[in-house]
Amino acid sequence: MTTLEERPTFHVSRFQIDTTTVVAPWGEIDLATRDRFRDCIASCEGNVVVDLSDVTFLGSSGIGVLVAQWKRLAANGSLRVRNRREHVQRVLQLVGVDRLLLA
Repeated sequence: MTTLEERPTFHVSRFQIDTTTVVAPWGEIDLATRDRFRDCIASCEGNVVVDLSDVTFLGSSGIGVLVAQWKRLAANGSLRVRNRREHVQRVLQLVGVDRLLLA
């Protein structure tokens, strides 16, 4: 039997659709999971879409990763987010980055 403490709170996968890389995190993106999230996106080039449909929490650390990678990819590609849950969408709007990142 798996206890609550043993259950993962974050996972991230990456796959290609034509020329676009899709990054699909699952769970909470916060200070504890920021580095895994950042490393996954940082290994991408070109056009990247981050699918936030399975994100249950997006903290300032995760927003920082999205903005930094958006800036990095802007020269030769793009970074967009899609499938935001309502609470994630509101956080992006509150900090003013929704228009930069929305697909």
